Parts: sequence; C-alpha cells; structure tokens
Amino acid sequence: MLISFFNDYKIPILIFVIFCTIHQANANEIIFEKNFAGYFDSDDVYTVVGKINNAQEYPVIPIITITIEDGTNIITESYQLATVYSSSDQPFKFKFPQVTSSNPVLREPQVLFNVAQNKMPLNVEVIYDKTLVTHKDGHKTGKIINNGEKTVENVKIYALIYDSNWKLLDMGKNIEMIEKIEPGQIIDFSMYPDPLFSSQVHYYSCFVIGDEAIIPVNIVRNDEEYKYRYDSGIWFAYPKFDDDGKSLLMRMQNSWPLEMYANFEFPKLSDGEKFDVYLNNEQIKSIQSIDEFGNWHVAFVMASHTSGDLLITGFVEEPVKTQEKETEAVMPNNNDYLYYVGGIISAAVIISAFVFYLNKRRMSKV
Repeated sequence: MLISFFNDYKIPILIFVIFCTIHQANANEIIFEKNFAGYFDSDDVYTVVGKINNAQEYPVIPIITITIEDGTNIITESYQLATVYSSSDQPFKFKFPQVTSSNPVLREPQVLFNVAQNKMPLNVEVIYDKTLVTHKDGHKTGKIINNGEKTVENVKIYALIYDSNWKLLDMGKNIEMIEKIEPGQIIDFSMYPDPLFSSQVHYYSCFVIGDEAIIPVNIVRNDEEYKYRYDSGIWFAYPKFDDDGKSLLMRMQNSWPLEMYANFEFPKLSDGEKFDVYLNNEQIKSIQSIDEFGNWHVAFVMASHTSGDLLITGFVEEPVKTQEKETEAVMPNNNDYLYYVGGIISAAVIISAFVFYLNKRRMSKV
C-alpha cells in the first residue's frame, strides 16, 4: 500500500492506492486492479473514489465492500456497481459523512461479483478531438457519439481525474440527463471535479460509457423490506421511513456548481399515492409519473451547492388491491359520479316500470 499525504486549501487529504487479487465465491478466479483514493471533500465529507478493472474475457457485475477505520469505530458499506465489461474499467465515488475522525484509515476492500449474462458493450463513445476540453476551473466538456444501430437510453459518462503527477484526485460524471441517444447522434456533455481540486486538475482518464447508474436502495418500512431506486448526480444518504411509513426522510448534498436532477422510482402501493418533496421543510417543485412497469417516478431539480434534509411524503400503508376490490374502492371523479348516478337512476326507472307492468297485468287478470 502506498500512502501519501498532502495539504491543499487547508484540508487534509489521505490517498491510498491498493492492488490485490479477488476470488469469486465459486472458486473461479478473477483479477481486478483497484485504484482508490480517500479524501475530505470541499464540504468536509469523507469520500472514496477509484476504479475497478476487469481483465477477464466476460463481463461481471461487482459488489464492492468498503471498510473504514474511523478512530475506534469501524464503518462498512457495500455497493453494487454497473457492469464491467472485459478489459474495461468502472470508476466509482462514494461518500461517508459518518466519518468523524481527522485521519481515517481505508482498509483493503473486498469485491464479489456475478457474471453478467447477455450484456454487450454500448456503441457510444467519447469523441477525442479538439472539442474535448479541460477548462481553467477544472471542469471538462466534450461530445459523445452513438456508433451503433440502436437507440441507447439513460447514458452515463464517467472519468477519473488526476493531477499533473498522475495522482488520483476525484471521479467525474456527466451532469446532464441524457435520456437517449439515437444512432449517429452526437450529444454534448460536461463534468466537474469537487471544487477542492479545481486548480489541480490536469488529466481526465478512464472514460467509461454506461447505462446502469440507477442506485438500488433496500430499507425497512412498517417492519417489512422496501426497495426503491434512484438516478442522480446528487448524493443521498441515510434514508428512513417515519413510524407510519408515509414519509421518507434522507440527507442530500449537491456539491456541483450547476443544477442537478434526481429521479426516484418507487413501487406502486396504491393508485391514490400523491408524492410531495420538501427540502429543509420547504416544498420544492416535483413531477410525478408512472412507467410501463407500474412504478411511480418522482423527479425534481436541485440548485447548485445545496444540502440538507430531504423529505418525500405521500406513501400509503395499504398494498395494491386486486382488480375486483380496486373497482369497489375507487372513488369516482365528478364526471364519473354523474355517470354512476345517471346509471342508478336509469336502472331505478326501468325496474319501477317493470314492477308497474307486472302489477297491471295481475290487476287485469283479476
């Protein structure tokens, strides 16, 4: 392990570079090169960045476990990364606000993986020409092109960021939401380092194009497992439901100098769920929709350099009802109400007329 110290902007930085061999649980051997850096970012949050390189002939989905010695406390977190294709890298970046000591120690990480079935590399590439520019404030702009024959959705662009001595500083990710890129289409992108490193940035390396940066989260809601996902360049942590399971609270931080989007995907519990989003007790504008798989999506935008408590309300306790019960329980809107009332009145008129007709026949026979 190589340990080096340097002090920039009065904030201590601890750099670790670790190389080791990881074994798969079924005894098949795979070798990863792991390059890690741990540092306190511009918001004084301990951050771990790095990459995993897959030297094998097949793609894998790695799960990386990071352990940090924080004084007398041991912090351990596991993360599933996107697919790492053969002979490719996968950069990553995770934040650990629970670190409180000034000199944390990053232990040698552990990596498990599953073989990624039926996964093919994307035909989207960064264009390496004069349009790929590193600006004076350290941010990068460039273009990507879809060289394939299929539309690619939810494109993510990652890169590791180094100084002039090839010392790993940070990881960059495109700040734009690239919903899709058509065959032959060219799209602009930009990415920023943490402001701490803006004057040190010299190289952007290890460009990786991906489409799987949706982060899964498993937490407990009303004593049961609850799973949701989100896609964002914003950092979210410590999600927790309130006692009745109707509100989800978490910490958020947008360290970037530009607005950043967030898109949360929640499983549908009821047709009546209506979500609202609050930051530090103030409601922010959000959009709610439902996808083709029946999942709710709650999307919103955060201003630059924003942090605080994020609250999402509107979850319900009752599960989705069956079709028969759901039909009985649905409250009609005004137009539906008139339709239903009209139907009831019409049915009543028909039944009354029929009863009157029967009574008349009986009287005529008498």
